[in-house]
Amino acid sequence: MIHELSQYDVPFDKVETTVMEWANEAIDLAHHEAGDPDGRLEPLPPGSSVYEMQTLLYRIQVRASRVSELQMKSAQLKARAVKAKKGAAFAATRAFDEAMRNNQNRRVDVWTSKDERVSDASLDSFEQKRLAFQAEKLVDTTELAHSLVNNAHWFLEGLRRDVRASIQALQFEASLGN
Repeated sequence: MIHELSQYDVPFDKVETTVMEWANEAIDLAHHEAGDPDGRLEPLPPGSSVYEMQTLLYRIQVRASRVSELQMKSAQLKARAVKAKKGAAFAATRAFDEAMRNNQNRRVDVWTSKDERVSDASLDSFEQKRLAFQAEKLVDTTELAHSLVNNAHWFLEGLRRDVRASIQALQFEASLGN
């Protein structure tokens, strides 16, 4: 069920805040300073040396490594949330069906409409339905966070490719000069 998330490294009650912290960290790594003494990742001006480009490439790679770690963690947490959602939805359906069956059995002598029985069963299974709703909300949050982390990953990957292409072009130009 939904509390199965607690058996992992992130306690259930901290899943939403943790996964959004990961997303914010990934965004910071891709688009802000992220504690780097050299500041944000900025494109180098034309005419930059190979050394400057390699230094930038190293800075990108350090950040990309952490974003990859966050990407893996957020994907695992998202999968766990989906699993918990399915379990919670099943438990809610089962509780509702059980409540319907119990309501039919205990009201043999009194006539009740179908709507009354459904209403009683809904009230009897309210807690399970609430957990299913929480699990669905949790899946939405983990999907959003994972999407943000993925965007940061692809931004850094594109930047890394551009810098590598620039380095290769400079090396090619240098080889023509000899």
